[in-house]
Amino acid sequence: MRFAADTKDKLPTINARLANGGYTRSKRTDFNALFGATQQLDFMTKGLSFTARVAYAGVEQYSRNLFRSADPPSYHYNPVDGSYHSIRVAITVCRPIV
Repeated sequence: MRFAADTKDKLPTINARLANGGYTRSKRTDFNALFGATQQLDFMTKGLSFTARVAYAGVEQYSRNLFRSADPPSYHYNPVDGSYHSIRVAITVCRPIV
């Protein structure tokens, strides 16, 4: 992996971090159903009715994650002799303030 000439402290580029950092995929399905029926019971008493309702709600959710446990592989290119040297760097994860 090459570094841009202006990359501060020779850290992996954003492309390297995205390619080697991992991913999360999530899928969620919400299912709601409401069934109802009304039966007129005028034969018993005029205006009498019976109403029944059945409701169902379900949620199915799954996630798939893949992350590398180590830092992304990083190399420094030496243009003088055309060689690459492995670099071990610590990656700081910055999370947004909520």
